[in-house]
Amino acid sequence: MLRIIGYTFASLALLTFALDVWRGPMQEQELVFTSTAEYWSGIDPNSLVGFQALVEKNISPELWFQAFLPALGLPAFVLLGLFAALFFVIGRPRKKLGRDGLMFPNRRR
Repeated sequence: MLRIIGYTFASLALLTFALDVWRGPMQEQELVFTSTAEYWSGIDPNSLVGFQALVEKNISPELWFQAFLPALGLPAFVLLGLFAALFFVIGRPRKKLGRDGLMFPNRRR
């Protein structure tokens, strides 16, 4: 399930990168990457303000300005790509140790 979420974030990262390239050089304009906050405020600005209020009220106002605001200022494809990598690492298949693991190394005689 976590890998599916990772693929979803990777697809969104690729989509936002393609949109930025389409709006820039493909339309004969300068390449400018759109921040995550710009995409979010374009979709639903009230939820962005509500998220800010939630973080400032329940966690810490300093955390909003020192962590969340700089993260939302990153280009959208970078932040979505980081989330994709995180979910891929968390959801990677586990290695089964069994008798060949650390306790019983596989020795050839």
